[in-house]
Amino acid sequence: MKKNWKRGLVSVLTGAIFVAMTACGGSGSTGTTTSQGSNGNSGAAPQTESPSAPAEKPAAAPLNLTLAGGSSGGSWTAIGEGIGESIRRAFPGSTFSYEPGQDGANTAAVAGGMVALGMAHSPIVKQALNGEEPFKSPLDNVQVVASLYPGLLQVVARQDASFKSIDEIVEKKLPIRVSVNKKGTIQDLIAQSVFEAYGVTYADIESWGGKVLYSSSGESMDLFRDGRLDLYFPVIKAPETYLIETSTSVPLQLIPVKDEALVKAGEQWGMPINTIPAGTYSFLKEDYKTIELYVQLVTSSDVPEETIYQVTKSMTENLDYLKTIHNALAELTPEGMTKTGDMPLHTGAQRLYKEIGVLK
Repeated sequence: MKKNWKRGLVSVLTGAIFVAMTACGGSGSTGTTTSQGSNGNSGAAPQTESPSAPAEKPAAAPLNLTLAGGSSGGSWTAIGEGIGESIRRAFPGSTFSYEPGQDGANTAAVAGGMVALGMAHSPIVKQALNGEEPFKSPLDNVQVVASLYPGLLQVVARQDASFKSIDEIVEKKLPIRVSVNKKGTIQDLIAQSVFEAYGVTYADIESWGGKVLYSSSGESMDLFRDGRLDLYFPVIKAPETYLIETSTSVPLQLIPVKDEALVKAGEQWGMPINTIPAGTYSFLKEDYKTIELYVQLVTSSDVPEETIYQVTKSMTENLDYLKTIHNALAELTPEGMTKTGDMPLHTGAQRLYKEIGVLK
């Protein structure tokens, strides 16, 4: 697979190239091989059955897959590589490649047949299916393999920040330096929605002498340590390892978001209200009201059923391993993997979930 697919997807998401790509659906190569031939049967030669014993079922063929995830070194890298290792363990001889990306581009890449698998936040998947911003037309071949873990909005600041609320930032027009992760990510989009509920835009923040930074989680933590960042808008697991680690050298706090802003952003992105209990972090002394989404593994309806059946099977058979690769997956269960809301499950995933009794 070509390494420059992400650059092309930036244009895809912002202009007519995107429409052209979606028009081709999943006609491009997904970089997959499966155990099915064109008639749905194994490519192996037929076996002759003896009267006394049925023929053995042919072993599933190795897979050749690429997964598009998040920025290098982040939690999605660990999770994506873990999914790949699960596939290799379940189906020896399989090859797996992980490509850095971001959820909007990943969803478009899956829809366009550039990769077989992608990681994305549930609101982005819903926007893609509906053809809503940042997508120019519906990507109706996008389907879910599994919901992996919940992510919660956590507005992070240093403990020694000159403010205690977003209201205070707005009232005083403080020249804050705020990181919203990479441009076009769900973190960026939610941050815009939250600020809009306070009557503020990124342009307003910059007019006060502040700065909007499009920095990854790792970069943002470095900026906190260096005293060059005031506010960060991640949507992550609670507790999140990198916040715990950073707080050992730089005391942190979670800045509350008013109910009106949570409701507005939640309605816009299909994210229900939830609460992070006090004590989840050593620095969290009170319950923290926020909004929640799910990180999902997505694919295209054009990827063969057998391929996604094998992917899903590899994950459910290696749950104990997956739970060790990142704390976000510590509570991953087959039942939880099926919770996709109103977004469609791929037929291969459905088949596996029904087979193990977690889906009717």
